[in-house]
Amino acid sequence: MLFPYKFIDHNINHLQTWIDFLFVNIWCKADKNVEYNIELFDKCKELQEIVRKEEYKTDPSVRQVDYITGPIREIYEEFQKLSTQQKNQLKRWYKRSNDLEKICNNQKLYNPISKNILRKYSPDLAKKIYKFYVNLYEKGLDLAVIKNQNGNLEKHYKEFVKINTNGICPFCGIDTIRSYEMNGHEAYDHFLPKENYPLYAINFKNLVPTCHDCNSTYKTRDIPIVSKNKKNKRKAFYPYSENQINLKLRLQVNIVDYKFYEHANIGIEFITDSEKDKIKTWKETYNIESRYKDYLTNESKGKYWLVNYMDEMSAAMRNMELTELPNRLKKNPFRGDNFLKVPFLLACDEIGLFP
Repeated sequence: MLFPYKFIDHNINHLQTWIDFLFVNIWCKADKNVEYNIELFDKCKELQEIVRKEEYKTDPSVRQVDYITGPIREIYEEFQKLSTQQKNQLKRWYKRSNDLEKICNNQKLYNPISKNILRKYSPDLAKKIYKFYVNLYEKGLDLAVIKNQNGNLEKHYKEFVKINTNGICPFCGIDTIRSYEMNGHEAYDHFLPKENYPLYAINFKNLVPTCHDCNSTYKTRDIPIVSKNKKNKRKAFYPYSENQINLKLRLQVNIVDYKFYEHANIGIEFITDSEKDKIKTWKETYNIESRYKDYLTNESKGKYWLVNYMDEMSAAMRNMELTELPNRLKKNPFRGDNFLKVPFLLACDEIGLFP
């Protein structure tokens, strides 16, 4: 990852707060002697109101799908079947597992709760939790009872890109993301995939606007915090970290004809003082090295940069441009492809490609 996003304060985030209350204060306290009832929500009036307004959908004669009230009750009844020890264990684990930054840092005792872990407590519980959380993301966010007071993904996205103004995907740096003036929004990638980690399906610290290639072509359903062979945990960049990412690119090129060269003529070194493990994860997850080489050999990108320097500039102008490149990289690394363009052109200059 080239740079972290800034997490934004938005009404849609309240939904996660309410779901945290539901898990910790209602489900994990489900008493087998206490029937599910609306009074259980007394200490979270906003969620109580949503549940109350959606309650009519539990009537089989109503031809609307119940994504909220019925599923919440069913999960409560599954928790009633667990022992007190199991419920307390899940409550402690859940509270720790909400710290996604510590999970990405592979910090001891901080592990996400997966669907497979829930199955060990109860297969039926795992199934119902998965269905509830995924439906809440895919269907529930568009329910009027939620949308009217919390907004929806499109409204969140428009506010998001007004704060996060780089205009490019932070996972690759080479594809743009649409602005607030466009209709629709970029896909929100579940950094921890909802298929494996349903409890994070509506956690906006796990939801990351991502370009199409990064989301749908390369990452797909990969789990960044788990190695490709699924056997080992590993570190990954937390997309909303408040710390800037310490990364520089150094390129080596072997180019004789600036109009005809391939991937094999380019080497890329990813330089960091402290984040080698995370950079390795990032490179593997998003196929970064091959994509950068492809960008640098593209006729409209890397090859045109060389055509521009070789055929369209005078020697004096080219020398002035080369002198200015390091300053541009320092001032605006993520504008005009500078993070990749500058080290590439300097590497070409170093081998004497420019006359």
